[in-house]
Amino acid sequence: MNETDLYRPIEKYFIDKGYIVKGEVKSCDIVALKDEELIVVEMKLSINLTLILQAIERQKVADYVYIATPKLPKNLQKRRKIITLIKRLNLGLFIIKNHKVEEIVSPFEEYNFYNNKSKRNKIKKEVLTRKNNINIGGTNKTKIITAYREQALFIAYVLLKYGNLAPKEVKKITKIEKSSNILYTNFYNFYTRVSHGVYSISNNGKNYLEKIISEYSELKEIFENLIKENGGLE
Repeated sequence: MNETDLYRPIEKYFIDKGYIVKGEVKSCDIVALKDEELIVVEMKLSINLTLILQAIERQKVADYVYIATPKLPKNLQKRRKIITLIKRLNLGLFIIKNHKVEEIVSPFEEYNFYNNKSKRNKIKKEVLTRKNNINIGGTNKTKIITAYREQALFIAYVLLKYGNLAPKEVKKITKIEKSSNILYTNFYNFYTRVSHGVYSISNNGKNYLEKIISEYSELKEIFENLIKENGGLE
C-alpha cells in the first residue's frame, strides 16, 4: 500500500459531506473546504513523530486537522497511548480500511486557534481556483498541477485550439483575469510572441500539453467545458 491509496476514500468521504476536496495544496496532503470551514488531512502509512508534527503545523491554517493511516499498532497499550496523544493535541484520526474511512477521533468543536491567516487564505484561494482534481494526496511533488500551472496550460490549450491570439482575446475565452501577465511572464515557456501583442503556443507548450493531456484525459474535458461555459471566441 502507498500513501496515495489513502487519498480516494478520504476524498469521497468529504465530497459526500458537501466539501470541495483537493490533493497536494500548499504542502497539505488533502484540503477539504466548505463555506468558510477548512479541514486538512495529513497521511502516512504509520503514525510517527513526523506525521504528528506536520499535523500540528497545519493547525495554524485549518479549522480542523486529521491524520490518516491504514492501521494502528497491534499492541493495545501503545494504541491507547497514541489515541490519547491525538486527543490531547486536538487532532482527528482516520483509519482507512477496505477503501472506507473510519473516524476514530474527532477534533474538539470550534477551537479555531489558527494564526497564519495569510497562508490559510492562500490555501482557500488555491482550492477554489484550481478546476482539476488530478493531484493525489501523498503523490510525488513533481506531478502537482497547481492552479497557476492549470491556468497556464488552459491558455496554451486555447492558443492551440484557436491559433494566434491577443491577450484580450485569451482573457475573453478563459475568463482568467491575469491572462495577460501569464502570457507576458511565460514562466513555463508555453508561449511565443509572434508580433506586438499577439501570442501563439510554443513547441515546448504544445509538447507538454500533449503529454499532460495523454496522461490526464480529463484535463481536456475540463478545458473544453470551460470554453463552452465562457462562450468561446465569437
